Amino acid sequence: MRLDIVDLSAPVDEQVAIMDRACTELGFFRIPITSIDPAIAARAWETAEAFFALPPEAKARCGFPEPGYPYGYSPFGFESLAKSVGDTAAPADLKESLSVGPDCLDGAEAGATPGTSDAWIRSASSWPAELPELRPAWEAYFQALSDVAERLMSVMALALDLPADHFESLIDRPITSMRAINYPALPADPAAGAAGRAVRSPVDAAARHSAARSGSSAPATRTWTHTSPRSAPGTSSPVTETASPSTEHVCTKAPNS
Repeated sequence: MRLDIVDLSAPVDEQVAIMDRACTELGFFRIPITSIDPAIAARAWETAEAFFALPPEAKARCGFPEPGYPYGYSPFGFESLAKSVGDTAAPADLKESLSVGPDCLDGAEAGATPGTSDAWIRSASSWPAELPELRPAWEAYFQALSDVAERLMSVMALALDLPADHFESLIDRPITSMRAINYPALPADPAAGAAGRAVRSPVDAAARHSAARSGSSAPATRTWTHTSPRSAPGTSSPVTETASPSTEHVCTKAPNS
């Protein structure tokens, strides 16, 4: 099944019709990759790759300042997705990542009450002193993603026979975060045994199947996610977001070999 494309440069009536069908019949839709300025996206990729190429000690200085902090650098082998669903013997995930929060948007951190989950969501992001160009590049990309999400919410409102600005007051303090994930190339396939339960890449199963058949190692991949934080520290329930503009925006890229 091919998903419909909501092209934000198309006539509004066309966008609304496609959005209505996507949300009532299919459940999903696509947007053109050019919905984000290619120059902004390219600069974000370039600086992400430069960050992951930094020495370990430089990346570590962007680490989480305390347990439960929402944003920062997560080193290779630090996380284990399988453990979060009860597999306590699962190995660590084969990735590293850097996440940033809504302070990338102008004024997004203002007005939060100290000690609340809202203040936690708006915690300061960490930026590498060794790579000053990363922050403006990522802030531009974060803003571009948020702009697209807001435009999609407007189209959704029209598809519901509501005014185009119906959701504006509900999404003016976004709780979205953005994370770049690096899955380094590995010399051997760890799929056998317990290591097979580790998250290796967004195309994990396919990569393992291909590597097992060819005897080769899986390629390095890098992924962006633009998503809402799942829960506040010390809680088991998700942080609630009213009318989430975009639950997750994911891009995967395999660098040239």
